[in-house]
Amino acid sequence: MRDESFSDNENPIRIPGLEAFDKNDFQGAIKHFRQAAKQGDPSAQFTLGLMYFSGKGVKRNYTQAFKWYKLAADQGYLSAQYVLGDSYENGFALKQDDAEAFKWYTLAAEQGLPPAQVRLGCMYANGRGGKQDYDEAFKWFKRAAEQEYDDAQLQLAFMYESGISVRRNFAKAAKWFFRAAKQGHVSAQYHLGRIYATGQGIKKNIAEAITWYTLAAEQGEADALFALGLIYEYGDGVTRNYDTAIEYYRQAMEQGNVRGSVMLGLMYSRGFGVTQNYKTAAKYFLQAAEQGEAHGQVLLGEMYSKGVGVKQNHKTALKYYRQAAEQGEPDALFWLGEMYRNGTNVKQDYVKAFNYFAAAAEQDHDLAQYNLGLCYEKGYGVEVDYTKVVNWFRLAAQQGNTLAQFHLGQIYCVDVTGKPNYVEAAKWYRRAAEQGDASAQSNLGTMYVTGQGVRVNYAKAYKWFRLAAEQDDPEAQTNLGTMYATGQGVPVNYSKAFHWFSLAAEQGVPAAQYNLGAMYSNGSGVEMDEAKARKWFTRAAKQGYKDAQKALANL
Repeated sequence: MRDESFSDNENPIRIPGLEAFDKNDFQGAIKHFRQAAKQGDPSAQFTLGLMYFSGKGVKRNYTQAFKWYKLAADQGYLSAQYVLGDSYENGFALKQDDAEAFKWYTLAAEQGLPPAQVRLGCMYANGRGGKQDYDEAFKWFKRAAEQEYDDAQLQLAFMYESGISVRRNFAKAAKWFFRAAKQGHVSAQYHLGRIYATGQGIKKNIAEAITWYTLAAEQGEADALFALGLIYEYGDGVTRNYDTAIEYYRQAMEQGNVRGSVMLGLMYSRGFGVTQNYKTAAKYFLQAAEQGEAHGQVLLGEMYSKGVGVKQNHKTALKYYRQAAEQGEPDALFWLGEMYRNGTNVKQDYVKAFNYFAAAAEQDHDLAQYNLGLCYEKGYGVEVDYTKVVNWFRLAAQQGNTLAQFHLGQIYCVDVTGKPNYVEAAKWYRRAAEQGDASAQSNLGTMYVTGQGVRVNYAKAYKWFRLAAEQDDPEAQTNLGTMYATGQGVPVNYSKAFHWFSLAAEQGVPAAQYNLGAMYSNGSGVEMDEAKARKWFTRAAKQGYKDAQKALANL
């Protein structure tokens, strides 16, 4: 295929040169092109520059190439102007010079050359060669896009999606992604798949997302391969298929998507679609970590910290956490905070711990937000401030962190920030309880018994005590035993009362030990046995339980 310069109106002087070029007679071609170029033919000048640049028919000579490019460009020859702009922008065979690149792109763009318009738009967007001006960038992208230049359509889509220079408009972004994608633009195909997958500016349609991702993936687009892996791993709109997900992650990794390595490591660490193998997981995390992928560095740090898949080494864990933290990775910041709080392979330093937790918390890391609340509560690295305790616990709790939800419930039950607020306490206990937190379930059950923050409801109390008791919460087991022993909300059943008191007593709850002793002493739900009664009364009495002490005195 001839260069676009060969399609211009033919200059008779150049015709023999064109004929020679088509016959691969480059030396003959250059003779004729040189003659035409010296007579001022811009197309011949540009073509002569190309031949000097490529070394066809003549020894490669960049100085001569750019001499002829410049002569053609000065006559308004589009291709020469664009090539000069590109060479100055990238510093290829010329000293890098944004101002010169900007000048030549502008000349070519004003004549309507789409590639030059896009490059000029990018220079305006990035403030290269002149003052940053997003409005000008938008103008040039739009001019090229309307000529169906796919790179420009992609850039225009990004501007509408991000709201740069124009009001954010996801529908218009989708329109331009679509126009570029239809032309086979691989990045546009990927981004069109992305917005179909998320429903941003277009009706969510996983089937369409897969179609466009697949088209991009077939062109080797690593991000599209990775996205397909996620769809099949999580079964988003398709039947979950770990084998397919693994294959896409592997292809993404081979195409240079480092996140593919991370996901393969996670699949092996969890045993999804493969036999669980922590050593293999560590290998993939290491591949990602060595390429600077922050999440891979954190995961590898965790493996060294716990000694999973690798020999435990807190020093190595610290190294990887620090590498990831330098990139602002919130999990890494959190784990560094933990190491400084606990003095793990570093000198214990609450101030540093606080600072790391704060940095992670500002990125909405829920565990860091919870730990920051603890710092303000305990005075670790900062002055005690209960207002900030509540604020940080609330932020973590709103993200579903059960530790923070439970702790908020405790705070609202006691007078630390003002008058106790049992309604708020019940609300946060309920949120944690619904996520299966046994302590919250137990406390919520107690509130339904006492009527604090909620109406007395023994059926609900029983429900929450039972859920917590089945998770071996000793207080809930004790309370459940009491309900069965007294017929509170359930029919009296001494056998069940004995069962739950026994479980709680073995965990050291003095009230349960006392009640178990009483059941042995009275023969309630079990054969009377004074020795066993004494045993349990004694255990409770040693913990200062007064009723047990009295019972022992009366035996």
